[in-house]
Amino acid sequence: MFSADTLQQALVQDYGRLCTLANKILQDSHLAQDAVQESWLRLNRARPDTTDAEKLRHLLLVTVRHTALNMRRSRRAEPAEDAVFAALPDAGPLPQEKLERSEAVRCLLAAMQALEETDRAILQLQYGQGMTGAQIAAALGLHAATVRQRSRRARQKLKQLLEQEGLTL
Repeated sequence: MFSADTLQQALVQDYGRLCTLANKILQDSHLAQDAVQESWLRLNRARPDTTDAEKLRHLLLVTVRHTALNMRRSRRAEPAEDAVFAALPDAGPLPQEKLERSEAVRCLLAAMQALEETDRAILQLQYGQGMTGAQIAAALGLHAATVRQRSRRARQKLKQLLEQEGLTL
């Protein structure tokens, strides 16, 4: 029969090697540490009948290997996260909502085409590309104040055109 101190010494002495072994099997350092700790607990409860420290170190190594393999097997049995989400009902838009969106998009595109080319470019750069007023001004060769003013007017005109189509913002 071994003492708890002998097992503790074997664990401390080989902890890095045991974690490396478990990590190679599990591919997760946190789970590897859990496997080493679980193995230590199992051996502590089982109290194998040996007084040879070298045999105890080997027994600890084998126990860690088996614990890690069992953990890997049990992880495979659990459904993958993607499979769990695939089983949930689709929370996407209903066909009616898709139709309404496509109608809104069609109206928005038609209203954008009704704007002047520079105003359309300003809105596309501002909202489509996420550019700032200063960046738009540099890209189009305009003053920043002109870009701000044309952007405001283009949004107002766009709002009016969409309201004429029956869409409200």
